[in-house]
Amino acid sequence: MFKQSQKNTNNPFNNIDQGLLDSIALKSRKSDYERYVLLGFSPFHYRQKLLICLAFNIEIAEISKKVSEPMLANIRYQWWRDALESSHKGEHYGHDLLKNLMPIFRSHDNLQNSLLTLIDGHEMEIEVDLPIDTNEIFNYAEKTGGILNQLFAEILLDDEHETLEVAKYYGTLWTIINVMKCIARKDLKTRLWLPEKQLIKEGVEPSLILDIKNREILCKIVKEVLLEGQYYLSNIPTRLSGNPNARSVLLLRGIIVKELHNFRKVNYDPFLMSSSIRPLATLVILSWWLIMRKY
Repeated sequence: MFKQSQKNTNNPFNNIDQGLLDSIALKSRKSDYERYVLLGFSPFHYRQKLLICLAFNIEIAEISKKVSEPMLANIRYQWWRDALESSHKGEHYGHDLLKNLMPIFRSHDNLQNSLLTLIDGHEMEIEVDLPIDTNEIFNYAEKTGGILNQLFAEILLDDEHETLEVAKYYGTLWTIINVMKCIARKDLKTRLWLPEKQLIKEGVEPSLILDIKNREILCKIVKEVLLEGQYYLSNIPTRLSGNPNARSVLLLRGIIVKELHNFRKVNYDPFLMSSSIRPLATLVILSWWLIMRKY
């Protein structure tokens, strides 16, 4: 899927080691399967750029799960900020991803700002306090999955502003869905993405929200968060761009609709949601939406 073309010798990505690219692809497939598959719907000559940006997001997203305390995470986040600044200036050190980002910097002026926003967003994962309300949850989702999908759209589409905005919202809502799905499998090192205001309103201690006796309240809160996202989704037109390059960022709507349907079927219980759509189901969903041109 991500093998290099031999036809264009001027392609700055032709000097990427194929073994490194395969390693990145395998890790992306394992860590973020749905987005990995979506990249396959993009034109061939864009895929390496998109894959490297996806790999960067995965690398930053893993920081909060690898460290034992927030201070160590902050040090790593700052290292990546400094390293991005150096790579943007044409200097490289410390990580193969940075070297491979440099050709993208040269062709996409906003790339550095987008990647820095991704770091800022993922840094919110190590905060110990609960998000105050759904606005804070959506802000986190926008700065992570939203910005990532918008970045993909910028690489693919340049200045189609309306499509870029919709791509960002799709990425935001996809992150919200995944956050809600992962609550039942919460890693104790990471933040609990449930709004504090709702927990206070329901009279539940945050540390007890995952207990079986509070399952009904948990489902109610998850439903409120997802319905807020679904309200905005219903107001976004399904057709935005005739540019076929838009497929890999706009087809995400199909997976979002399917997952929202799955949540409704289980009465918004995250304990009954699997962590990922099965691979075959993902391909069927995306193929159906592509055939119906619902993007």
